[in-house]
Amino acid sequence: MADPYGREAIATARARLHADLAEARERLTAERQRPLLTEDEKKELTEIAARGDMGRDMQEFARQVRDGRSDWESFVRRTDGNADLFREFVRRSEERFRDEVEEAPVNSEPAPGAENPRPSPWPPESFTRSRE
Repeated sequence: MADPYGREAIATARARLHADLAEARERLTAERQRPLLTEDEKKELTEIAARGDMGRDMQEFARQVRDGRSDWESFVRRTDGNADLFREFVRRSEERFRDEVEEAPVNSEPAPGAENPRPSPWPPESFTRSRE
């Protein structure tokens, strides 16, 4: 007998959806377990913070990192109880690098194989030529 309501197709779609969700959960779990910072990045952050370039609070944090009482991974993931320090770190970074961040999309090249996400200049050349 024919399936006038498409129940078989719905069941197949639901099974595919559940399989895709399970796969996505596995990928998300794997990504969450990956370190957010490389060892070189951690070392560089510690050096910069220890010099005082990030402020006195971050200088103390670098001391804690060097003493083994804190670590950058927990700090960045906000699992170490330093949420206020992290927010201040982000605020200062935004303030300090605002101009560079705003200019980055304009001055950088798109990733290899990616389409250029920047809008075309306005007005387009063809528009201005046709008006002359």
